[in-house]
Amino acid sequence: MGFGQFFSEIYHFFYPRESDNFVKKVKRYYSKGDIKIIFDVGSRDALQSIELINKFPLANVFSFECNQSNIKICQENTHDYSNITVIPKAVNDSNGKISFYQVSAENSGHVPIPKSYKNGREHIFYSGMSSIFENDKLEKEEVDATRLDSFCDELSITSIDLLWIDLEGVELKALRI
Repeated sequence: MGFGQFFSEIYHFFYPRESDNFVKKVKRYYSKGDIKIIFDVGSRDALQSIELINKFPLANVFSFECNQSNIKICQENTHDYSNITVIPKAVNDSNGKISFYQVSAENSGHVPIPKSYKNGREHIFYSGMSSIFENDKLEKEEVDATRLDSFCDELSITSIDLLWIDLEGVELKALRI
């Protein structure tokens, strides 16, 4: 089975923050020791990183999060895990600063679809969550972004053994190199 088919099969079991089926599939093809580098992209609270490190204790996890309030939560949650590194950056198809639209505490879970999305196809990606999709109903901030290949080059990482990615609709943009 090729990687594409393997990834496709795993994808069908993929539900954000519910990785049991994902981990079961990975364990069918790889032993705990085979998984050395894990990327958790769009970590939010790093609880997924902790769950993955508990399943693959010999691995190193790089937990990417760009939302400033969530970065603090990630750092607090992973404080006792020496093999989880919180990376305070967005993952994108370019390096540098990008606009990030963040749900404020008072709007959390109740953000209307912007008018500009209602007539266009973009609304199919709109989730009401923090995102790089422009939205005048959300708080805009500039955040640091990195390409996955650039990050790997900086740390001399030659392969990512496991990739958990939840970017509210921009996953393909983050994977583009």
